[in-house]
Amino acid sequence: MLQHINNPKDLRKLSKEDLHHVAKELRQFIIEIVATKEGHLGASLGVVELTVALHFVFDTPNDLLVWDVGHQAYGHKILTGRKKIFHTNRQFKGISGFPKRSESEYDAFGVGHSSTSISAALGMAIASNLKGEFDKQHIAVIGDASIASGMAFEGLNHAGVTDANLLIILNDNTMGIDPSVGALKEYFANVKAGKSVRKNNIIEALNFNYSGPIDGNNLQNILLVHLHLGRFPWCCHLK
Repeated sequence: MLQHINNPKDLRKLSKEDLHHVAKELRQFIIEIVATKEGHLGASLGVVELTVALHFVFDTPNDLLVWDVGHQAYGHKILTGRKKIFHTNRQFKGISGFPKRSESEYDAFGVGHSSTSISAALGMAIASNLKGEFDKQHIAVIGDASIASGMAFEGLNHAGVTDANLLIILNDNTMGIDPSVGALKEYFANVKAGKSVRKNNIIEALNFNYSGPIDGNNLQNILLVHLHLGRFPWCCHLK
């Protein structure tokens, strides 16, 4: 099925049942290319189902999808018109290893280092409000290591007092370049374990609607998330 998908419009023609096959083929495609080239393998493999679901549910590139860091964005690049040239990833005169606005209209924000996605997507959401584009969606995908950084918290702090149409996907895989550490990591671990700290949810305390934690590799669960969205900040916690 993957060979017939040149952009997300092709993906949206498929049934929800077909998406499982697309995800399997996409994961294998990434492995085969990165195994013989340079690249970040694990981060992109971990969000295959999420990537498929986001491009199936949302009207990208009209809806704006912002990836944090960019190591997670290989599946995104393959599904958005760069499948045939993906083998040039990180090569001289090839495609960038990160989302790049000049490379594709689907790359909503130029990404380098971590923790910029929330602020970027929030700025886009505020701009959409000012232009009266109230139906436009703005999605930031950020990992549990990146969300612990100062810029990410600045974005959360600002978003919590706006009516911006903003969805934050927290990809909580307990990994950065090295395993995650620190108090926030312990907090997320307790939430996923169902301990009582869930009653004092730090995300909800910042005025976000919170959903999760849910299995980030379960396509059916992820596809249901968008049904609850509205014009207010929302955070979906994937484990």
